[in-house]
Amino acid sequence: MAPGVVYSLVIDFDVNRSVHETGNGKYMLKPVVTGYLETSIGGIAGTISPADAGYYAEATNATDTAGTPVDPVTGEFLISTVMPGTYNVTIFANPNYSDTTVSGVMVIAGQVTQLDTIIMQ
Repeated sequence: MAPGVVYSLVIDFDVNRSVHETGNGKYMLKPVVTGYLETSIGGIAGTISPADAGYYAEATNATDTAGTPVDPVTGEFLISTVMPGTYNVTIFANPNYSDTTVSGVMVIAGQVTQLDTIIMQ
C-alpha cells in the first residue's frame, strides 16, 4: 500500500458457488467469499479556517454525492469514497458564517485530492 492513496476493501460473496444441492431436493450453504483491495475510488481532503466555521463537507456532481463532517477542532475533513470526476465541494457553515463552495475539484482514481485551506466568511 502507498501513502496518500485511498483503498477500499471489497468482500464478494459468490452465491453461485456457495449454494449446493444435497441430492434429496434440499440445498446447503457452503459460503465462498473472496476479498480484494480496490483503488478505483478517490478522495477529497481539506481544511477550513476558522476550524469551527463549518460542520459538513459535501462533494457533488451530476451523478455522485459524498460527504463527511468537518472536525470542529482542526477544521479538517476527508471525503474518502468519491468516484473519479469533477466535483463542487460545499462546506456547510455554522451560524455567523456563509456556506462556501469550491468548484472544479478533480478526483483521480486511487488518489486523494488535497484542497488549499478554505477560508470561511
